[in-house]
Amino acid sequence: MDKTIVVMAAGLGSRYGGVKQIERLGPDGEILMEYAIYDAVNAGFNKIVLILKPEIYADVKELFGDRIEKSTGIKIDYAFQTMDRFTESRPEFKDRAKPFGTVHAVICAKDFIKTPFAVMNADDYYGAEAFRVMSGQLEKLHSAQGAAMVAYRLKNTVSPFGTVTRGVCMVDNGLLTGVRETYKIKVMPDGSIRVLTRGGSDVTLTARDIYDPESGSNRLGIYISPERLRYGLLEAATNSVRYTCYIVKEMFKVLGGLFTGSVTSDDVAGPVGTISIIGQAVRAGFEVVLRLGVLISINLGIMNILPIPALDGGRFLFMVIEAVRGKPIPPEKEGMIHMAGLVLLFSLMILLTVMDVRKLF
Repeated sequence: MDKTIVVMAAGLGSRYGGVKQIERLGPDGEILMEYAIYDAVNAGFNKIVLILKPEIYADVKELFGDRIEKSTGIKIDYAFQTMDRFTESRPEFKDRAKPFGTVHAVICAKDFIKTPFAVMNADDYYGAEAFRVMSGQLEKLHSAQGAAMVAYRLKNTVSPFGTVTRGVCMVDNGLLTGVRETYKIKVMPDGSIRVLTRGGSDVTLTARDIYDPESGSNRLGIYISPERLRYGLLEAATNSVRYTCYIVKEMFKVLGGLFTGSVTSDDVAGPVGTISIIGQAVRAGFEVVLRLGVLISINLGIMNILPIPALDGGRFLFMVIEAVRGKPIPPEKEGMIHMAGLVLLFSLMILLTVMDVRKLF
């Protein structure tokens, strides 16, 4: 199963006093995110997307990017998070300097994310176990709307040197119900953890274990169960049409990307790759299989109407040409053209099959 690790490195590092995402700290000049990506690759992530500010792209590529590509054989995709992307309807953000948060960063990288993915900060150290847990959770998700979070004991993330800000997880029966951004969290001399409030009164936070009876241990990961929405017949039909139109639009974008270079050989699959994807869908559940069936059906329909010889679109093109010329094309010439198209299609299928097999090893 392909998995993408998305690294957010567009923060300004204002509290640190510089761009700490590219601060050298290892014995050979390694930067912090290098250690995290190493752990991610060992945990099964095989695609890397770095979200950067355009002005640090050259430094990151020189200090880190080229080296990690060479050592892992994984091509790094670079996405830029800037305030002008996807904010056209909000002119008040034009003069904002600090980047938005995770959602905006992931949207800026959406063209490079083609697989199940995990998001991490470039200036945090997670530990190898966190990536192993997340990798395993991604393989257990039931649908494209599923998600998982790797959480830590609060007492292990506070500092004795001052207050910190943390996203405190609210949990019900082992499932995440919300994340509350909490400011001024401080560990006290007696070991308790308190939130220093403006009113002068402190709130004590109690950290508790999340026990998993199946493994007999405390869980590091928290699974988020997606909510299923129910619609009436008319609304369901309308949403189905919208979903189909969205898939068609994305298909044509992919076809256009084949000519512009934004879609590579890693983004397409042949018969072997399709079978592998179907197997993953079966393991994920019936809903995913149903969505994949819709995707494959639309894909085949679009391909069939393209003006390619040997396909229905090619035959329709000949009918248009005959209507314009006012006379039929000689059958033997049309047959030769369709035969050439059929040979090209089979050659493409063989090429894609070979590429699929190479991806397995």
